[in-house]
Amino acid sequence: MSDNREGRSVLSERLERRIAAALSDEAVTSAALLELIQETDAALVTADASVEEERERAMDPAISPDAKAARQAMEDAAFAASRLRTLQPRLRKHHERVACAERKRAWVERYDALKPEHDAAVAELKEVYPRIVAELIDLLTRLRKLDAGAKALMNAKPHPEAGEPDDGRWLPMVECAARGLSSMTIGGQFDMRLSLDKNLVLPDFNDAAKKAWPPHEPAWL
Repeated sequence: MSDNREGRSVLSERLERRIAAALSDEAVTSAALLELIQETDAALVTADASVEEERERAMDPAISPDAKAARQAMEDAAFAASRLRTLQPRLRKHHERVACAERKRAWVERYDALKPEHDAAVAELKEVYPRIVAELIDLLTRLRKLDAGAKALMNAKPHPEAGEPDDGRWLPMVECAARGLSSMTIGGQFDMRLSLDKNLVLPDFNDAAKKAWPPHEPAWL
């Protein structure tokens, strides 16, 4: 029994020294601390069992005739368990701090890897969007004027004499012609979902309260 006590004492002291070293080691990893926590949890189970075992032995004069020695063994076992139990929450807290720092370092690495691409996209959007919007507004504005002129022209087309076939001259909306559509209608009704002119909304790049497009209703409705 004495050998078992000495063996447990040596193991407990070694574990305490490892915990103390880990608590002051700035380079320790969360994985190493987790293993140490699991080892400490298991050691506490063993230590608590030893406390109960020593208590039972100390209370049995037949097994432990030396009351003073028995009490000392019981107190030593309880003391060893208490020391480990004192270290356990500090070890867990240290593990949380180290794991948090590791997560932060990993996040910073991902951030640093993504930031150059993000910065490049920001610069590209600032350069491309205003330019494309300006080109689109210029094009759509000219198309509205052209469509209005074409509509007026088609309304003024002379009607053929009775029985004479239409000569086939017709100017549809520019967008319809470009997209291969006969008209912007569904069931005889103008459908805004078909029209870039009507449906397209371009936010102003520098003023969220404004729209760069549309400025007003399409000319051909």
